[in-house]
Amino acid sequence: MRLLVFALSAVLFVDVSIPARSDTSGQKTKKDEPRDISKKLTQAGEVNSAQRDSRLKQRGIDMIREAGTKAAQLDDQRNAARLQAGAGEALWRHDHEFARTLLRKAFELALARYHKESEGFPDAIVILTRQSSLDLCQEIIRRIGTHDAVLARQLADALTEEKHRKAKAAGYRSGLGFGARSRDSTLVNQMDHARLLLSSDQQAAINEFQRICVNGIMAQRTVLFLWQLALQDRIAADRLFLWLLANICYDNAASPEELSVLVQYVVPTEFVWMAGGSPAKAPKPPRSPVSEHLLLQWYIEASLITLSRFSASDLSEFEDRGERIFWAYYLALWLEPRVAQARPQLITTWHDLVDQLHSRLGSQQETRLSRMGETAKEQNSKWQFEAQPADAQALVQQLIEKAEKASQPTERDRLLQQAALEADRIPDMSWALQIATKVAEAEFRQQVEDWIYFNAATRALSKNDLAEMRRYALAVKAADQSVDLFCRMARKALNEKDTTRARDLLLEGQSQATKADDSPAKVRALASIGNLWVNVDLPEALQTLSSAIETANRVLDYFQEQSWAFHTFGKGPSRIYALNSDSATVELGSSLAALAVVDFDAALGLIGSIKDEPLKLSASIAVGASILDRNRKEPAQSKK
Repeated sequence: MRLLVFALSAVLFVDVSIPARSDTSGQKTKKDEPRDISKKLTQAGEVNSAQRDSRLKQRGIDMIREAGTKAAQLDDQRNAARLQAGAGEALWRHDHEFARTLLRKAFELALARYHKESEGFPDAIVILTRQSSLDLCQEIIRRIGTHDAVLARQLADALTEEKHRKAKAAGYRSGLGFGARSRDSTLVNQMDHARLLLSSDQQAAINEFQRICVNGIMAQRTVLFLWQLALQDRIAADRLFLWLLANICYDNAASPEELSVLVQYVVPTEFVWMAGGSPAKAPKPPRSPVSEHLLLQWYIEASLITLSRFSASDLSEFEDRGERIFWAYYLALWLEPRVAQARPQLITTWHDLVDQLHSRLGSQQETRLSRMGETAKEQNSKWQFEAQPADAQALVQQLIEKAEKASQPTERDRLLQQAALEADRIPDMSWALQIATKVAEAEFRQQVEDWIYFNAATRALSKNDLAEMRRYALAVKAADQSVDLFCRMARKALNEKDTTRARDLLLEGQSQATKADDSPAKVRALASIGNLWVNVDLPEALQTLSSAIETANRVLDYFQEQSWAFHTFGKGPSRIYALNSDSATVELGSSLAALAVVDFDAALGLIGSIKDEPLKLSASIAVGASILDRNRKEPAQSKK
């Protein structure tokens, strides 16, 4: 290109030096020639640019093809299926035959994994944070369905057959409907017996409760058991709630009615019970900021998974499919304001979900809904996520007094934690920190203090006070939490076109992340910063993402789905989890994809330094897809 420009410039110089003469033959004058040459330059540049884009596009396609092929060789079937599905989706517009092959193989692997999965119920946190084989099968079918409806139908039939086989072999789902289970006298007696056991043998009562609920959740008695357990052991009740929530996500036969039962634990308010259709008021729960703030996030995440299942499937295997769609829509509509406040990042997706469910309602269901709509609207208008009781200070004092009387150090620390977080909710930050200092176990105390500072920083952001937010962010010791706050501030500064301030904030966040011990949290933190550096300073982005990869290489148990950002309270059996940020903001692959749009070769070099093969393949697919997406979007942007 440079040689072409030089040659044309020389011609232009010579032409200009020739004396002008009059044009009597109708030919172009010397005055018009530079314009023609400029036009040729532009055309030559466009051709060169098109060739470059074509070569780059082909490199992206080749990367995805290679990654999809290598994924099939992985020992982990679940990872192999997930990666092949991603590669197939990314390639569909460019090589649909190869993409169809990848997606079909991905489905076969996911189905084989689903077939082999043990009938024992996995850990609740694993279910709520990792995509199950069943969900992966359904996701692949949805991806194929957007391009090839016939193939999607064939795979859906194969999955339905496998689900029926597993249900029959495992004995899941006794065949009783939701309402029928609540009225079955044998099950009612068993649940009542489990509640009686709570006072004498808590673990035996929980075991009995789980045995009953594995085939479906009963209505009021489930909530009553949870609240009774919460009165004597809040952590055990919270963990049992997560188990129930995960059970619904894990079981494709679960109904929206069962999901609605559990909302009573996290939103203790009047709600229309699905089974009978009549309002029922939950018992007054013992308040806990852990449950009210953290578990509601989990509930919304699980509801999105479960309700999306109803919107995407024809539910042909269920005789009550019309009822399922109706109650799924009603629950999604009822939850909408809760999502807007508790998980605002999901509200756009949630709106789409509500619209999809509404489109599947019949005329009779629309009439039925209009009769119930006023009740839902009235409840939604009264609901406030941050509502405070008049006796909030008295409750804090009560928790402190209870902690002082506790005989076990662990129980004392747990009660102090609840008191500190409750004081923070008033909000009275100084009182909350004062209470937190009384927690004996050092790591647990730091976790509580981190959460208080994190909440304070979030409140400062809502007031647009970045100076105060920065001060609190520096006080947070957990690397990914602190960096998350600095990234939020930097993102806000970038939105306001204040690059200098964004740079300063990113440097501070980078310093916080760099001095942290190697862990998945550190990888997430560095990936988040690197993602933002791409828009501010390319050399810094390269350095930061290189550090993230080096850290991931040293963390032996790091895997891609640890891109979920957690906050924890406690450790061991009493650990409680909370979601801090969405995976897209902290994922190493998405950060490298952002870099590839600016510097493709640099992104390739970093991918080559990743040691973990699934992580490397995932990043390759993300980078290749970003190049294909860029080529697809550029014409529209140019036209604009």
